[in-house]
Amino acid sequence: FLPLMKRMRDLCKENSISLHSIDFRDHLSGGLQNLRFSEKVWESRLIQTSGFYTNRLRPSQMLKLFDEAGFDTQIIFEDRWDIIPISRNKMAEIFRNLPTDDFLISGWEVILRPKPICKET
Repeated sequence: FLPLMKRMRDLCKENSISLHSIDFRDHLSGGLQNLRFSEKVWESRLIQTSGFYTNRLRPSQMLKLFDEAGFDTQIIFEDRWDIIPISRNKMAEIFRNLPTDDFLISGWEVILRPKPICKET
C-alpha cells in the first residue's frame, strides 16, 4: 500500500486533491471476520486466490501510511458501528492491541492533498 501511495504522490501536482471511499469491513460478512486470521494464513495462496482476500489495514494504520507517502488527509465522512462487530479475543494477535476506534470505523471518505515537497538548497 505504501509504495502505491508514494507513487500516487509522485504523480500529483502541487494543488491536486483526490477523494477516496474506503471500506474497512470484510466483504464476506460485512463485519471484521477477516481479522480472525494470522498473517501467515491470510497471506497464504489459498486465501489470496479464494476471492475472500480483503484489506486489513486499520484506520490509524492507513492515516500513518498516507502521511508517510506525503499526503495531508481530511476525513469528510465516517461510518461507524455502535459496538465492535467481533470480540478482541477472536482477533488475530496482531490486531488485539489496536485502538478501539480502529474497529468501530467501518468506512471513510477521505480527501488527500499532497504535502509540499521541501527542496534542499
